[in-house]
Amino acid sequence: MASLPNLTELILYKNDVRDLSPLASLTNLTELHLE
Repeated sequence: MASLPNLTELILYKNDVRDLSPLASLTNLTELHLE
């Protein structure tokens, strides 16, 4: 069942990047902070 959330995240991530939605921006900010 651990693979289901991962697939969902990948799908949402791809959709967010395409639509340049606020979630995509949050993801980018999070990645920058992690780095």
